[in-house]
Amino acid sequence: MGHSIALGMNKHEAVKESLRVNRRPIFLTSLTTTIGFLSLTLNESPLLAQMGNSVAIGVGTAWLLSNSFLPTLISLLPIQPRSVVHLESKFFHKLSD
Repeated sequence: MGHSIALGMNKHEAVKESLRVNRRPIFLTSLTTTIGFLSLTLNESPLLAQMGNSVAIGVGTAWLLSNSFLPTLISLLPIQPRSVVHLESKFFHKLSD
């Protein structure tokens, strides 16, 4: 979002663009993490099963908040655009070669 604001978008457009770009990766990451931790419910240990359920609920809550509460909060907070800094370094040019 900060990059979009620095390029001249207003805050609301930048939040929408950020959600558009990041919605699918956030969803897939949350889904696979939830499935992985829910697989702990198949374990014989009740503590591991409970931990799997708790983490899965936490990941679901984090996904929900990252798609609803956080964009709203960012839209309401005063954000000042910063200048775009180009980090061109001899090191990175040599590394890419």
